[in-house]
Amino acid sequence: MEHIKLLATLLPISLTAGINLYATIAVVGLSAKFDWVEGMPKSLDAFDNWAVISFAIAMFVVEFVVDKFEFFDNAWDTISTFIRPAGAAMIGMAALGKVDPQIAIIGAMCCGAVALQTHIAKAGTRLAVNVASPGETISNSAISLAEDGFVVAFVFLALNHPYLTSIIAAAIIVLLAIYTPKFLRWMWFAIKAVFAWFRSWFGSESEFDAVPAEEMAILDHASADGAIQCRSAGGIPGAKGKGGYLVLADSDVVFIYKKYFRMTMWRVPAEQIPKAYLVKKFLVDIVEIPYTAKEGKEKIARFAATKTKSNATARLVEKINESAGKRGRD
Repeated sequence: MEHIKLLATLLPISLTAGINLYATIAVVGLSAKFDWVEGMPKSLDAFDNWAVISFAIAMFVVEFVVDKFEFFDNAWDTISTFIRPAGAAMIGMAALGKVDPQIAIIGAMCCGAVALQTHIAKAGTRLAVNVASPGETISNSAISLAEDGFVVAFVFLALNHPYLTSIIAAAIIVLLAIYTPKFLRWMWFAIKAVFAWFRSWFGSESEFDAVPAEEMAILDHASADGAIQCRSAGGIPGAKGKGGYLVLADSDVVFIYKKYFRMTMWRVPAEQIPKAYLVKKFLVDIVEIPYTAKEGKEKIARFAATKTKSNATARLVEKINESAGKRGRD
């Protein structure tokens, strides 16, 4: 029965370790040191050590600060890719040290796998906030504080109610597994954005992108006066996070993207655009296009382009505004 309770405790602890390893160890260690939890598994007494607790608290303070700043949090998450899963595996190994060695090894690997899953979710979400989601307005500090609060509360709850939290953790893991491909796409986009930023030091392309034939076919022979490839879109129903081509076609602004394995597009007449804006961020350029949705609401569509296309992106924004101004005068 003790082993079952321990396994039920390790599942949620591994989940939180993938988000914040040091806070997880600190809460477990302090709970064991001061007997905050009645009936806590005896094998977790391995963390009842001031050296372990002090180091975990010190590293938590470092992570608490770094995690609040844009792009520094991404660098920290990159380094932590190797630390959080390994740390969770070590927690599992230490907690299961008195059982059969083969079971301890399997348990440790499972703890590491769970932590890797939540680490990917954390890192992917942060990349979406900083790079891949141009319309994101949530601050890094707010997200980081929410993560820290969740980790501390969930670990303490896991120590007191292991069976309940293991069920919750299992549900979270299943949900994260469903969204893992999206997290990985965000991470891949951010990696490409970083390499594009480095390449932009040697100059930016001023030529528009050539729209592939499959994308052009959906325009029904309309002529393209300018186009750039966008890595992520926001503010458009059904296209959030999608990549595609932002095109000025017959004085209409069109975004062509793939949805459910077929090409589709978002289109808005130029006269509905008061003015397009170019917002330069650290790793990407954001094209902002205010428009009136079908229900009459004013919305803003946002499109992220890498830095290698900065000159072409600026030219396209100018052309959109020229077209909008011309339509308005007509």
